Amino acid sequence: MPLDQERCETEAPSAYLGLLGRRQTRAEPETTVALRLLRKEGINPELVYVVTSLEALNEWQDLKLPYQWILCYEEDVINIDAITRKVKPQLASLLRSHITIMDCTSLTKPATIAYYQLASTYYTPLIYVYEDTRQLKWLISRDTIRSELGLESPTKQAYNSR
Repeated sequence: MPLDQERCETEAPSAYLGLLGRRQTRAEPETTVALRLLRKEGINPELVYVVTSLEALNEWQDLKLPYQWILCYEEDVINIDAITRKVKPQLASLLRSHITIMDCTSLTKPATIAYYQLASTYYTPLIYVYEDTRQLKWLISRDTIRSELGLESPTKQAYNSR
């Protein structure tokens, strides 16, 4: 397991803030895939929040997904500023007590851009899951954040102390 993901789990409880798009031909929501991949890396978020539209949520209703929902209108999910306004208060609240991992995989390109901007602004880990290969990519990892803040990562500290 990569060291920065290990710290995500051990420093404080974690939360997940993802996106959910329309079902289309998918048998499984991207959110479920992302959470499973995080768990494989030893990260088990105790809180799961998902931003979606009412239309997309209705397409997944047969699965009874156990998440906290942040609902948007269809016109909001195609607007970067609208997504930012909708997500920012919940993100700020989660960050007070949890290491929050944002997932920009699903929904729309404007939602993905809003998530990237929020994660960059609030120095929050951000993931993306390749749908075809079901591989998790850390777009912004804890080590990236530490580097941007001018903090030395524990990996680098251990190496330098030799």
